[in-house]
Amino acid sequence: MSVFTGNGGAEYNYILPDFWLGIFAGLLTLTLCLGIFPAKKAFFEQSAAAMLHQPKDALRCGLVFYIILMSLVVIFLLSVVGFPAAVFFIVIIMIFTILGEIALGIWLGALIAGDLGMGMSPYTNMAMGVALIEITKLIPYVGGAVSLFILPVMALGAAVNGLLNVYIRHLFYPPPYDREYPKRTGKDEIDRLRGIILPEKNREE
Repeated sequence: MSVFTGNGGAEYNYILPDFWLGIFAGLLTLTLCLGIFPAKKAFFEQSAAAMLHQPKDALRCGLVFYIILMSLVVIFLLSVVGFPAAVFFIVIIMIFTILGEIALGIWLGALIAGDLGMGMSPYTNMAMGVALIEITKLIPYVGGAVSLFILPVMALGAAVNGLLNVYIRHLFYPPPYDREYPKRTGKDEIDRLRGIILPEKNREE
């Protein structure tokens, strides 16, 4: 998309609608994140904490699941009867991207707040991080790469790695707002975090 016409005049007719559409989509995403966050606050904090302590594991999970899901989308798109299945997997990617973006927002917000020496609430951290991600998506060319690859991979990694930690590995970290904790907490702290995050019926000693 060109910004200028052949005679040097600026073409705003095509640029501005896309820009405002991106602003609207970003505000909608931020609203969704703020609405979903309180429902599973402890889980999202665990996913964000895992991004601090297990960045390689999170990125590995994200890349593997992104490749698997996108491969399934392409395979089903090549078949007429498989189109509904392709749409289903696209929706799955979108859902996990939104959920993972909440964790990424907390992670980014905590990093920024820590660097600035500021103490902010979890909601402020999350909103600041998500807003930064959405602003990045508005940058020409860079935004496309962020929206189609970087964000889905990182978001899938945060969400899937968080699920594995909580329900499979039973590995718990303190929220990312306290940077003084060791990477792996003691048994008492793990039991306390487990009690907050998992319902009684899902706890395993």
